[in-house]
Amino acid sequence: LDTAKDIFEDESELKDDLEQALLETMNTKYSTSESDTKKLQDIIDKIKNRQGYVVTITDGNKSGEYYYATLCLPWNAWVPQGVATYTGSFKQDSGDTRYITLNEYNNADKHINKKTVIPAGIGGYILKTTKTGTFTFFRTGKSADAPAATNYLKGNPSMDNVMPTDTEEGNVYVLAKKSQGLGFYNLAANNAIKHNCAYIVIEPEKVTQIKRVSFLFDDMPTAIDKAEAAINANATAVYGVAGEQRSALRRGINIVRMSDGTVRKVAVK
Repeated sequence: LDTAKDIFEDESELKDDLEQALLETMNTKYSTSESDTKKLQDIIDKIKNRQGYVVTITDGNKSGEYYYATLCLPWNAWVPQGVATYTGSFKQDSGDTRYITLNEYNNADKHINKKTVIPAGIGGYILKTTKTGTFTFFRTGKSADAPAATNYLKGNPSMDNVMPTDTEEGNVYVLAKKSQGLGFYNLAANNAIKHNCAYIVIEPEKVTQIKRVSFLFDDMPTAIDKAEAAINANATAVYGVAGEQRSALRRGINIVRMSDGTVRKVAVK
């Protein structure tokens, strides 16, 4: 019953179908005719065979605060509780690292169950959680707007691993955890793109220069790799919260402009 309740909250049309089938059955005085029985059986089958895709998320940042995976599905899906979904827009290159800004994709306010729906096969998504585990993305008939055209993530919505076909060899970067930390790394030659995952494509002329793609939230280096905070950049100016320039860091909040163009908030006790 709890499972049915959850499904009805997600898919109100199933509840409507079931109520209608029950009503029609009652009106026929509990007919055992093939047509009446089939109506009920169809609803039961929809509940029992509700299509979903299970994602296992285990790769975290160095400090173990957050865990990440990528996703792209061939159908619209509910985002399960405890998972946040992001698209990525190009930010900058620094040394051998390319940075993208993560932008949360959320349309929960449009649905009665306050869950987000991600659209089918349109770009890819980065998933973020605060714990490891398996999370099921159930298929839904609810609509969802396409992510912004600036989404830097592509996706493989197929249930099969596929060889890259729209890029030159070496351009595809996939999420992985290596010695440099969690990020998108170059897909080895002759390797396929994993089913239902998102990936990034780097321009051919940049492939030999970019070793990894990392994330930024609100123009700040993410907890993906806090050691990355420097990214080989130096402070070029220090300001107070009111905008006044300072000769050095002071107690309280400092706004620091870096040589790579980023701006950081630095708290000094």
